[in-house]
Order: sequence, then structure tokens, then C-alpha cells
Amino acid sequence: MNGRLENRIKIEQNIQKKIADMPDYMQRFYYSIDSTTHNTKEVYINNVIRFLDAYGNGKEVSVADLKKATPFTIQKYMSDISYYTGADGEVRERSNASKANILSCLNSFFTFLNANQYIDRNPFATGVIKYPKAQEKEVVYLTPPEVRTVEKGIIDGVGTDRAKARQEKWKYRDFCLFWLPVINGIRVGALSEINVEDIDFADKSIRCIEKGDKVVRIYFDDKADIYLRLWLEKRKRLLGDARCNAKTFCNFVAAICPLRL
Repeated sequence: MNGRLENRIKIEQNIQKKIADMPDYMQRFYYSIDSTTHNTKEVYINNVIRFLDAYGNGKEVSVADLKKATPFTIQKYMSDISYYTGADGEVRERSNASKANILSCLNSFFTFLNANQYIDRNPFATGVIKYPKAQEKEVVYLTPPEVRTVEKGIIDGVGTDRAKARQEKWKYRDFCLFWLPVINGIRVGALSEINVEDIDFADKSIRCIEKGDKVVRIYFDDKADIYLRLWLEKRKRLLGDARCNAKTFCNFVAAICPLRL
């Protein structure tokens, strides 16, 4: 099975697990957005589940409960989630782009409920709920010295001698996972689904699936060319003809895992 298909199946299975014991309307909502990409479906379902959990205070939300939802219900929820705690334990303010995305998901959900006669009115149809204006995002980037520091850490290894020994066999893979998105512009999501057959060394390009399932070719530089070849050769020795993900670029290890730096 190739990495791209495996990733989609895994996401679909995770969604099914999340909604398996939920009311019938969640199953039907899931199938109503089936024409969207698997990543979009996951975002929609996760946002709706979080809203329902908050609205029902942890209890199952019935259709009768949904009928009572008003614009104020949505506004209060959005106010309650204005701040969140990141993985590092730091409290952050949710961006306007994130809020707009959540509102879009909830609007689709309530539009579905209304169209399928679960509820009599869509709280969003009143026009009372306003989408926040987009904010200019600060461009975050690594300086050339920082790039060289990361590059050196990957190739030479970091930490104790024992830690460096563990890192050694994966260093070419880790370098590709760093270099391709940072220097050559491949999205992390697209990177995680690259298959070996997507790489064309003749014109130094990689076939990628971008947002909206759009197929594009991303071109890589000479350094990426060298390390891609080194990794694919190393990969053969490490993995051989292993059946799991036999054609995928990264194998066994999620492409978006933190690099060992």
C-alpha cells in the first residue's frame, strides 16, 4: 500500500471511531461532506465534536438540544475558546483565521441540520454571527546560520555518543524531511504522503498532492538531490522489501515526527 492511500485510510478510520457512538446526525453529516478531501473532513468533524462537547457540557447532545441553539450559543462558544493551551503548556490567543475556520465548520454543520430537517432554523442564517477579519501573519523563517546549525545537527548527530549512534542510520532521511519543506517548499502534509515513485531525478522534481487534491510538481535543489539518493540507498538496506508501506518514501516513521535535534 502506498503512503498516500494509507494516510487517507488511517484518517477515515480515525473519524469513524470518533463518531461511532455519536447520534445519527453525526454519521449523516460525515457522509454529507464526503466529496471533500480526507483532511478537510477531519477538520470539520473535529471542530463539530469539540463544539458539541462544550454545548452539552460533556453529555450527548440531542436533536432537541440542537433546536435550542441560537446565534448567542455560537457567539458564547467562540468567546470561550478565544484562548487555548498549546502543547508546551503556554496559553495562546486563537488567531482570527482559526476562528473563521471553526465558524465555517459549524456553519456547514448547522446548514446540514437545517436542510435535513433536524432543526427548524440555522443560527448562522440570521446574519448576526460575524466572521473575524483576517490578520496579517508574521512570516517566520530560519536564517542561513540557523539552517546550517540544524543541518549540522542532523548530519553529525546531537547528544551523547549513544544518542548519536541511534540517529546515525536515519540521518539522511531526517535531512530530507528538514530540507525539502524548509528549502524546497514542500508542505509537511504533502511530504508525509510522498512515495518513492513520485521522485523524478531526471528533472529533479517530486510529484505532490497539495490542498484540494491538486497534483503539482515541486522541484528540488542539488543538495536535496544528493541526500534523497543517499536516503533511498540507505532505506533499501534498512527496510529491504518490508511489506508495510513498501513503496513509501519514509516508511515506518511518520514524516511529520519531530527531528531528533
